[in-house]
Amino acid sequence: MNRSKPPPPPPTSQPPVLLDITVTPLRFPADARAGDVVASVLVETRDVPFTGTLALGGLDAAFFGVADRWLMLTQQVPPGQYYVTIIAEQGNEALHAPQVLTAIGAVEPGPEPEPEPPPTSADNTMTLLNVSGAVVVDYPLQFGRAFVQGEIANYAEIVLDGEPLATQCDVKNRWGDGSVKFAVIAAVVPSLLPGVSSIVQFVNTASSNNAPSNLSSVPSYDARIVLNSSANGGTAYASARNMLEAGAYSLWTSGPIAQTYVCCDRTAARIYDMGWSSHRAFHPWFVVTVWPTLGKVYTRFVGEIGNTEAMEAQSYTLDLTVGEEWIYTQHNIAHLPGSRWSRAFWHGDEPEPKVNLYHNIAYLAQTGLVPNYDPAVVIPASTSETKYTNWLSISHAIGAAGFWQPAMGTTGGRLDIGLNPSWNVSALMSGDWRDREVMLGQTELANWWRRIIREGDPAKANLGRTIHCHTRGSYWFLDDRGSPTVEDDVVIIDPGVANGWQSDVAHHPDPFSLPYIMTGCPYWLDSLEMWHGANSLLTQPAYRNYNHMTTIGDYQVRSMAWIYRTMVNAAALLPDADALKPVFSLMVDEAVAYDEGVRGINTTEFSGNVMHAYGASGLGTTGDGWHGFGPPPCRWWSGAGEYYATDPAYYNTDITWGAAAHWMNNFVIAALGRGRELGFPVDALVAWVAPNVIGQFGTVGYPPQLASQYNVPDTRKVSGTSLRDMRRVFDDGEPGEGSRNVPTPFEEGITGAWFVAWEEALTGWSAQKQSGILDGAIEMVYWGQSESYYNKARCALSFVTDQPGGEEAWARCEETIAAKTAESGYGIDWSSDPTWAVVARHAT
Repeated sequence: MNRSKPPPPPPTSQPPVLLDITVTPLRFPADARAGDVVASVLVETRDVPFTGTLALGGLDAAFFGVADRWLMLTQQVPPGQYYVTIIAEQGNEALHAPQVLTAIGAVEPGPEPEPEPPPTSADNTMTLLNVSGAVVVDYPLQFGRAFVQGEIANYAEIVLDGEPLATQCDVKNRWGDGSVKFAVIAAVVPSLLPGVSSIVQFVNTASSNNAPSNLSSVPSYDARIVLNSSANGGTAYASARNMLEAGAYSLWTSGPIAQTYVCCDRTAARIYDMGWSSHRAFHPWFVVTVWPTLGKVYTRFVGEIGNTEAMEAQSYTLDLTVGEEWIYTQHNIAHLPGSRWSRAFWHGDEPEPKVNLYHNIAYLAQTGLVPNYDPAVVIPASTSETKYTNWLSISHAIGAAGFWQPAMGTTGGRLDIGLNPSWNVSALMSGDWRDREVMLGQTELANWWRRIIREGDPAKANLGRTIHCHTRGSYWFLDDRGSPTVEDDVVIIDPGVANGWQSDVAHHPDPFSLPYIMTGCPYWLDSLEMWHGANSLLTQPAYRNYNHMTTIGDYQVRSMAWIYRTMVNAAALLPDADALKPVFSLMVDEAVAYDEGVRGINTTEFSGNVMHAYGASGLGTTGDGWHGFGPPPCRWWSGAGEYYATDPAYYNTDITWGAAAHWMNNFVIAALGRGRELGFPVDALVAWVAPNVIGQFGTVGYPPQLASQYNVPDTRKVSGTSLRDMRRVFDDGEPGEGSRNVPTPFEEGITGAWFVAWEEALTGWSAQKQSGILDGAIEMVYWGQSESYYNKARCALSFVTDQPGGEEAWARCEETIAAKTAESGYGIDWSSDPTWAVVARHAT
């Protein structure tokens, strides 16, 4: 079978002229006054100088002005962080670069500082801290908890400050030896004194305390989703109480402390679905947690349009009620198929929100369910307060973007791209109640992206669950360019009007894994399931071998990385008893087999199977994944010479033919590293790709600081027929990505070949870059910023320090950071954005 990639569509525009925006410095004295210049703004361009205009946006734009390439204050500001977006416009192009600027200086006397979080440890403990200023009584505590293998043989029981506490333990996953891997834990904490830490420890117990309870403690409880349509002159509602009394639910947790019901009907009848036509497109459901001894109920409301048989846009005014109280109203919601909203409220007095929960990330990292985030990073309470204040200043309405960039493919600095979004990592690391609220609020907003399609065809095996490549193998997710079979097609009855929420795979975040791990809420897990299902279909069906799984995506390396990340998280976190778990695990195996075949890896259990052979079928052809260049000695994951290396300030243009975005390769390494930590069979792929990042840090004479550059030389010039015209147009040529993937005239008689080692790749840099020094200083692009290319490379390196040369590479990486810190007088500010603050598990 010929598996060459498809021919590229004709270019629709010229390569972008605007490439990137650099703001320096990002810190300025807090005593700076109105009119003082605090930073310079450099707009990097291709071929021509910048002659356009600069403007400002973002949360704190009013505090700053921009003119003549300078950023200045419009008024004096107190110490703290300020969020602005620099906007460069030239011709028909616009480039947006979000920035976080910090005013440094003596803080004026104020309230007593809040207690800082306790130090993390390898012990299986958590810490509760009441920061409300008043005693909290009968605090309902429900959370997700991962455990190290062998530690909890049966069920977990809480010991609070040395005293056993009645505990409900709903085990979702067990290790191979039968010990608890992940559970949802619930308890009622008798009291929390203000400012006094309470230590939570976990011990094994023989009882799960899971005898089901009932609703008798809250006879007045009901929750309703009410839709009103003036255009259709109608009102419709769904009642949680009705679903509970009719038995239209499944139990997520059970017991006398906190019993959680998932209330819905996902049979073919869909008896509670409603809408303004016979299709009844709107699917209401509830996650109801009853606390019998407290007389409280926590309800998560969900409104979804995603059934394969009823994909019809709806417009309505929404009312949510709990008991007799109307608690939320929003007018004129334009709800598109493939999306949903969620809100959560209490029946009974709402518990005190100002309770910090320190999860002890050093322990959690040992379980493998979370990355090895650096326990030395401290997120001060003042930083959490700043983020929370900014969060409160923006809209949280259904359809609002919050801190998300709703057009996923938009260029510029992003807090959502990584193993986990920045605000989720902050919530995990800080334990601060404000960071937790930001995380959960952001996660609620994320499902407005159109990634939710639930199987409604009773002939399909996964009725009521996400659609995926195994059940709709000829379908191309929400893409009408495909030609699916009748049984696989999802018919869009009414798509509605585009609302600016544009999804892709190259930039898609994972909003859901950490919220699920931290809370145990089934809604977040369902969301993760849905997003993986969408990813499995976001590829032209023929290129994934129809009803099989690959991470090809749109052929961008970063797409392959993030598909792996979301897939391994979903497969790992589904409960052991879930019918989809073996299906998702098989998808991981299929993707790994395909990628091993592409790379000629024939030493594992996948060698010779269907997907391994499918991947290997392109070897020796232009469909080999590297445009016919063959497997790269420096282990580039995919593509060859994707970026032109024509700028003599960066490259030795006599030698270098093309360059690669090493940061995309690092995304793949980090995602595969997470797959290995989660127990999936990716070891051979990790070993294959690890030399790419290890070589950049571990090769003698190769300056590690070159990892901070945007691109890295990957191919050299040789005589021959140019393959430049074979580059694929993968995306829309977004700004900030150089002259990538756009066919241009090439040098007659010149083609490319791989650099065979990192020593040779070094010669492809310009003389200045080879030195690693610029203006007498270590050249570290975006130094001090946590979201830099160097730190992304460092994150990737942290996952492969057990590979040959890995420990030495890690040592050089850290030595380079230490040298730049000493030289500049300041280090990397991880506290404001800890997205990439992952450290090595294996280095000594």
